Amino acid sequence: CFVAMAPPRHRIINIVNKNSLTSEEIKLVTQYATGWAEALDTTDTTELFSARRRLIGPLSQDADMSPYVRSMYSKGVINGVSPLLDPSNTNEMGLVNALQVLSVIGSEQTSRKLLSMADVSGEKRDSARLWASIGLGKSFRVGVIPSRKLIYNARRLQSCISKEPKWFVIVEQFSALAALQNTMNIDSTELRDHKRISLELQTKTINSFVNSLRNSPFIDEKFTAMSM
Repeated sequence: CFVAMAPPRHRIINIVNKNSLTSEEIKLVTQYATGWAEALDTTDTTELFSARRRLIGPLSQDADMSPYVRSMYSKGVINGVSPLLDPSNTNEMGLVNALQVLSVIGSEQTSRKLLSMADVSGEKRDSARLWASIGLGKSFRVGVIPSRKLIYNARRLQSCISKEPKWFVIVEQFSALAALQNTMNIDSTELRDHKRISLELQTKTINSFVNSLRNSPFIDEKFTAMSM
C-alpha cells in the first residue's frame, strides 16, 4: 500500500548549489524532492500549484543547482511521482504536472523517463505521450545534460515518431526536435551541431512520413500532423 509523506516544511534553496553534501543534507534534499513530488497527487488546484511551485523553486537560475544535487533531486522526484506515472493512475491533472516538473529538471534521469513515456510502444495513454513530448522539447532547450546526450535523446525521440498514431502527439514530438536548435548553455560549435542535427532529424521524419503514407493505417493522423 502506498502511503505518501506529509509535504516537508524545510527549504533546500541554500544548499542546492553545493558539490557535496553531508548525510543530513542528503536526507533533506531527498525528503524535499520526494515529499513535494508526492504532493502532486491531488485534484485540489491550490495544493497542486503549491507543490509544483515548491518543486520548481530550487531549479531557478538564482539557486544554481549543481549537477551533483540535480541527480539526487531527480531521483527523489521520480520516486515521488511514480504513482502518477503508473498506467493505473486516474489523476490526469497530477500526471500532467508531474511531467512538467520532470521537464524543468532536465537531467539524464528525467529525460530517460520522458523518453519512455513519449514512446507508444510502452505508453498507451495519449495524454501522457503528449505531455512527455512537450517536456522533451523543454529539456532540449534547457541544455542541462551534455550535448552528446541531448543529441542521443533527440535521435531516440525521432524513432518514436514513426510509430506514433496520434497527430497531436506527432506535432509536439516534431516541435521537440526543432527545439534542439535553441539549446541554451552550450558553446557556438555545439549549437551549430544541434542546428544541423535538428534539421537532419526533421527532414528524415518528413521523408519517412511521405514514404509511409500509402501503407500506414494512420494516414489521416500523419497527414494532419504534416500540415500543422
